[in-house]
Amino acid sequence: MPTPLNAPLIGVWWEDINKDDQWGSDYNRLLQPVECYSCGHIVEETSTYLKIGAGYDYRADTWASEHAIPIGAITDRMVFYDPPGETE
Repeated sequence: MPTPLNAPLIGVWWEDINKDDQWGSDYNRLLQPVECYSCGHIVEETSTYLKIGAGYDYRADTWASEHAIPIGAITDRMVFYDPPGETE
């Protein structure tokens, strides 16, 4: 299971293609999706979505917050920290 100790920390720029947010006027939502930025540790990545987590609870061994971003909505990403691989 990914934890902050072994999962890369990334920042992701993505477009809210659902347009169901409250961040802009109704007119702006009709014209273009809202550009968003999320930061967290990679929990899971598939061909359809990237799940990032923040706020890890070591006692319960769970993420306090997880956010799934559609791969097609991602416009850019930056890796802030990539933990070293396992050594044998």
